[in-house]
Amino acid sequence: MYIVPGVIAYVHVNHALPPTNIIIAVSLWTWAMQLFSAIPDIEPDAQAGIKTTAVILGKKKSLLLCVLYWGLGAYAHNTSGILSGIGVMYASIPLALLMLGSKKTLIEKVYWMFPLFNAFVGFSLYIYSILLI
Repeated sequence: MYIVPGVIAYVHVNHALPPTNIIIAVSLWTWAMQLFSAIPDIEPDAQAGIKTTAVILGKKKSLLLCVLYWGLGAYAHNTSGILSGIGVMYASIPLALLMLGSKKTLIEKVYWMFPLFNAFVGFSLYIYSILLI
């Protein structure tokens, strides 16, 4: 659902689909975000018999896949330095968690800070887009 409102708005304004690299970049961002949000729930999901990607892969592989998705998303959106930079910034978060040992308490703290981080990034992009107009 993350990408759908953006694509609809883009089509409404431009009467065409967004460029393919943008759809790929945002899809990868969405996959990473969804996977990252499932990591703190690995143990309760596993105990409840829910087989999410994070449950199947485990913490370390899930974090590594988040790095890959956000990194590839940054690369796919290579048309704008600022957006690629944001993708690299997102990729650095699970990478840092991997380097710090991916402790459950640290992952949960970072996860609960994510809404603030996303709001800040989203607001910054909004202001940036207004300045471009």
